Amino acid sequence: MRVILASLLLLLCLMTVALAADSTATRPETIDILLSSHAHRGFTEEPVSREELDLIVQCGIEAPSAMNAQPWRFTVVTNPDIAEQIVSGTKGAVIVISGAQQGMSTQFDCGLATEAMYTAAQTLGLGANIYLMPVAQVNSNMRDTLSIPVGYDAVMVMTVGHIGEDAVSSASPRGDTKEIVNFVE
Repeated sequence: MRVILASLLLLLCLMTVALAADSTATRPETIDILLSSHAHRGFTEEPVSREELDLIVQCGIEAPSAMNAQPWRFTVVTNPDIAEQIVSGTKGAVIVISGAQQGMSTQFDCGLATEAMYTAAQTLGLGANIYLMPVAQVNSNMRDTLSIPVGYDAVMVMTVGHIGEDAVSSASPRGDTKEIVNFVE
């Protein structure tokens, strides 16, 4: 009996040491998602559920903003014809992030909300991509179609969908931390 208990204790200790040696084992899931995320462009035909879209947008609403101004409005487009007009070739949903025309940190705050939604989509196992190119067209030609409120302009566009086989398989290489980060101690 003592041999069995000693063996189990030794096994438990070895497992603990192995887990401690693996830095990813103790990292929160969000960190792993942030470090492995990349823009997905290829989506399947499967629609994103209303519940998933509601949750993603709620994460944007909960994002921090300067002086708690919350200068954003979100337009969720699930109509494939309208989504195609905004981002050519997309098969997923499109979220248009609009920001108040007045405000000193509107674009930054909307960027925080967009990043929160991007991370939420990836946490749910969905693909996402952030675009700036369609913003000018949305502001000049689609304001009424998208019911963008008076006093707001589209700032960013994000697509969300189920990841397809033709999706990019990994993120582009990033710069060397030693070359782009300075620590002042």
